[in-house]
Amino acid sequence: MATALPLTAWGPIYLPLALLALGIEDDFLAVEPFTVFGGMVKLGIPYMFATVLFCLMVVAQVILSNTIAVSIAIPYVPEVLVALITMYFVAVAIRLLGVM
Repeated sequence: MATALPLTAWGPIYLPLALLALGIEDDFLAVEPFTVFGGMVKLGIPYMFATVLFCLMVVAQVILSNTIAVSIAIPYVPEVLVALITMYFVAVAIRLLGVM
């Protein structure tokens, strides 16, 4: 239980570059911490900026999804809108990681 908080804090920092490494190498060995941490050190400030934007996009997506799900009472419309918003944020995240 004592390690849950540090791991929760490390996850959003580790995830974007781990996804990028996995996409480039197409091998799960690319996601090992030594490889990802080396990439973080090489990228530096641009990576931290991209990570903050990535986290803000996740928060915005959750807020928009909850707002839409509560405010629209028509069947299936909230699910479709949430799926479209999620696809948009995934596309933006991929673009953001690809620019790094």
